[in-house]
Amino acid sequence: MRLQKTNEQLNDPALLGDFTQLMLQVGAPLLSQLSSISHDEQPGKAESPECFLAAFRDEIICSVDLPTIHKSFIATTACGIREILSIDKALTENSALKPYAMASQRKGRIELKRLAPLRDHRTVQRYSRAVEEGTAQGWHTIVYGITMGLYALSPRQALTYYGMQTLRSMALVLPNFERNPSLLEDFLKLSFVPVAAAVNRQLSWNPA
Repeated sequence: MRLQKTNEQLNDPALLGDFTQLMLQVGAPLLSQLSSISHDEQPGKAESPECFLAAFRDEIICSVDLPTIHKSFIATTACGIREILSIDKALTENSALKPYAMASQRKGRIELKRLAPLRDHRTVQRYSRAVEEGTAQGWHTIVYGITMGLYALSPRQALTYYGMQTLRSMALVLPNFERNPSLLEDFLKLSFVPVAAAVNRQLSWNPA
């Protein structure tokens, strides 16, 4: 019952606030890429949509995306462009992200341009310049973290929303979930536990 209530709250626009649509734009850039990813490139070489999504949740969202977002958020609040560039470099060198790099960077650059009115902010200005000069790639998770910092969003709320909304959006393009809404909801309820645990780890290791 508690999990059901929590998942319902995550999809409540009143709770999410004005940043909901912005986060939707940034949070799921990989959907168009999924159909082109070969079976061997999928995380864990999963044999079913459920296994693929669970592996992606554990190996990418919880292990890479959430730490990246939170570190970028902290760096932005401290105007730490060196940290942002270091994070960008680490992502670029992460071979596990190779199948998703093009989609993530394309989406990140689009969203970075939408932050143009805030380019007087040092982090946005310098990261945008680095991307334009080719010394940074513009990963969407970094831009998400920067956005969180610029708008002083709640880390717990924004990180949890990213994890759950990305899973939901990805699941809707996978046949098993697309045809079976109840299967999707059950998967999301089960997924809330590892996503929330990953968020808790970030907040305990790197308190904002």
